[in-house]
Amino acid sequence: MKYSASFFAERSDGFSEIERCASSGRLLWLHVYPRIAEDDLDRTIVDIFRAGGGIIVELLEGMQPVPAKAINDNTMF
Repeated sequence: MKYSASFFAERSDGFSEIERCASSGRLLWLHVYPRIAEDDLDRTIVDIFRAGGGIIVELLEGMQPVPAKAINDNTMF
């Protein structure tokens, strides 16, 4: 969390779009498209949260570059 807070504090003109979300029981998935103006990396992020006792107790995150050209019709966004 400290990394995320400092990362976005330094890049205050950026934002993220939540493309998809789903939940099941204590799990929540977010498919996120970060948009950071001075960052030329095009990537997608998947966050998986596990809740317990009314708080987030675990976070798993995966990040992957968005290819310039998809190899099929199922694009990321």
